[in-house]
Amino acid sequence: MKRLLPQGLLLFAMMALSLFIGCGKLTAPDDVIPPATPESFILLGGGDGEARFRWVPNGEPDFHHYVIYRSTTLPYDFSSFTRLAELTHNEYVDRFLAYESVYYYYITAVDNAGNESKPSGILDVRPVNISSPPSPYSLTVYGYNNPNLNKTEFRITWIPPIISDLSHFRVYRGMNSGFVADASSLIDSTYVSMYIDVMQRAGDLYFYKVTCVDLGGKASVPGLPDADRVLGEITLLNPGNRTVQAQPMLFNWQAVEHAVKYQVFVGKGPLSNIIWTSTATTNVQIQYSGPALSTDAIYYWWVGAYSKNPYIDSYGQTVTPDVNTTSRIWSFFVR
Repeated sequence: MKRLLPQGLLLFAMMALSLFIGCGKLTAPDDVIPPATPESFILLGGGDGEARFRWVPNGEPDFHHYVIYRSTTLPYDFSSFTRLAELTHNEYVDRFLAYESVYYYYITAVDNAGNESKPSGILDVRPVNISSPPSPYSLTVYGYNNPNLNKTEFRITWIPPIISDLSHFRVYRGMNSGFVADASSLIDSTYVSMYIDVMQRAGDLYFYKVTCVDLGGKASVPGLPDADRVLGEITLLNPGNRTVQAQPMLFNWQAVEHAVKYQVFVGKGPLSNIIWTSTATTNVQIQYSGPALSTDAIYYWWVGAYSKNPYIDSYGQTVTPDVNTTSRIWSFFVR
């Protein structure tokens, strides 16, 4: 047997239901409870212009991010700290710090409502110059000979290590892979990870090494060396310069000492608007196999020679070396 509500309770229930429907939904109270202070805020390492920190991750379901604060003056209270970074993971590296300065840090946690925890304990760091920097890597040396520009040189490139206190690089040159990188083989210093060495002598093999130097003057051991030579100029034979040619076209040229492969280029302009590039070949002649040539146009051709074969780099990618030397540019017409 169903029990009926008293008339007063029924009226109250109907009023409450009407209020709920009018509002659309019940509103939860605002979140004003801050998350817990991050635990075990520790210094993993401080030196060479860097400071690395780690802490235990916060476990609150409404956690949003951490805030790192830093001060460069002795903190008698928290007013001297400024906000340094916001992050969601539990590790941070502060870089590009002065060796002899003292830096102070603390961390807080922030939830989805913007509530910020109490600060962690304060850590102080003096990132003094401790170690020599790592070596550069992926050193690559290419020789270049461009008679059209009257330019012969070596281009040396490398990848620098990611460190905070890198100052510059030193470039060394020798005649064998075992040469010593010292004052006698030092050729120059540079602030960028590329160096152009004016050619020494065509045909000779030159080896290069590079070291990194930090702001404290400590130098790395040299990275692995690389070498190349500047090849001699390529002499073109056929088709002759400014001649009228019949199709099919056969290009040939004189061999160059130490060249491992050749490539022919045909363009509508000197070194530009290239319409055909041959496959790389060890031969000194190759037949044209590009698009049909017009009888009312002038064409230009030249040959490039390589001193190195393609190779697999440390990332497993095939690297095709740059053209080492190019020929003079000749032109021809087609009948």
